[in-house]
Amino acid sequence: VFLYNPGPRTVVSTFILDEGVGIGNTTVSAEDVYAVTELYPREDPNTLVTIRKAGDTVTVAVGPSSAQVLWFQKYNQNDAKVGGEVMAPVVLNLTHQNVSTTSIGSGVSGQTDVTVHINGASGLSGGTYEFEVMLSLPDQKDRFQGVYVNGIVANQVHKPCNSIFPKSTKCSVFSVTFDGSQLLRQSPEATIISPDCNKP
Repeated sequence: VFLYNPGPRTVVSTFILDEGVGIGNTTVSAEDVYAVTELYPREDPNTLVTIRKAGDTVTVAVGPSSAQVLWFQKYNQNDAKVGGEVMAPVVLNLTHQNVSTTSIGSGVSGQTDVTVHINGASGLSGGTYEFEVMLSLPDQKDRFQGVYVNGIVANQVHKPCNSIFPKSTKCSVFSVTFDGSQLLRQSPEATIISPDCNKP
């Protein structure tokens, strides 16, 4: 799917995983699961956007004067391979440029606290977004400590992830609110690629 935004403001595109995006309703089961991967502008083949069942809704933010290319393929969580190291975190349902982790000792012998840092995240001015973070920890003693979005602590939402994810990974839901008023969405001068975020 090719998405193009010629305007000066970030726009949100919403579509359904059905025949409208080439997933036929005669050969697809309601239980079929699809991985939505970004091919452009992030060209890493492992850049997941979300994992959803057929018929579910997918929402992505496309920045001003930019394009985005998404690819869909069937996903089998039993095929996911997780090695003996910390799996690179996967951030779903939040448009961003890159993600990294930092690890520090927790003070408890043999235990490490892992923090996820999401950089270059963007969304509509004044918009609040819930997103999911998947992370595999090699040692059961290690802890998933938290998430920073553009340098600001994200608020954890205490509810289960909607995405299908490998059983060997930990998945948590967070939320973040971007700077600005919702009224700015009507202004052609609005800049929505936010350098940082308000407090969640």
